[in-house]
Amino acid sequence: MRILLVLVLLTLTCSSFAKTYKSEQKKELITKLINQQVKKNKTIGASVYTLLKRYPERVDLIVPIALSLYPNSYESIIINAIQAEAALVSDVVTAALESKIVSVEDVVALAIKTEPAYTKEIIEVAIRAKPDHTQNIVNRAISTEPFDKTEVVGGTMKMFPNQLLAVLTGAIDAIPASVNEFVQAAIKLFPGQAEQVVSTAVSSSRNEYTRDIIKTAVENGVTESDAIAAAIVGGASKADLAKQ
Repeated sequence: MRILLVLVLLTLTCSSFAKTYKSEQKKELITKLINQQVKKNKTIGASVYTLLKRYPERVDLIVPIALSLYPNSYESIIINAIQAEAALVSDVVTAALESKIVSVEDVVALAIKTEPAYTKEIIEVAIRAKPDHTQNIVNRAISTEPFDKTEVVGGTMKMFPNQLLAVLTGAIDAIPASVNEFVQAAIKLFPGQAEQVVSTAVSSSRNEYTRDIIKTAVENGVTESDAIAAAIVGGASKADLAKQ
């Protein structure tokens, strides 16, 4: 029995070693290919573009290895990787984030600027990878391109209901004047959290928007007394509300 157990353990160890060895071989090959492309008087961005055109299935290796070799050229690497094949944008974002060389906010901004049609997918991948950065991700995303902000924010809220308030805060910080649209979208999607939405919106906005936030909440099913109470929790003063 002991001999059988030892044989099983040896088999598993050898299998694990073989996988690791193959993985390292692939990394070495990709590194050589990148260096060869750069030596042909190509920029690192152009080299990544060329390699991903030939080997799109190796995006998980090409992007992080290129970033590790040329960290200061991360913008060119990410942009060219996405331009090589737009459908790979989610994979490029994932690979760039896993490299831990570029901040999630910068990856999101570059990806959206390069391929705005995939904004929702880019935000989704980024938040799933870095949920603690949700507020900053949303803020950077909707500050980057002039797409339908409310649709993107609402879609992100729906996709990540547990991050509702972080998404709302990030959106308001990016575009304060659109606070009413964001509040309306949030309350329609999550009426049970309407008071929290009002409190968060008020605490994230300038005083001049408080009365409009309350009005928007009331128009979407919240009683005026509850909306006012929630606004006060968010930092609005009773005196200011009385003046308005």
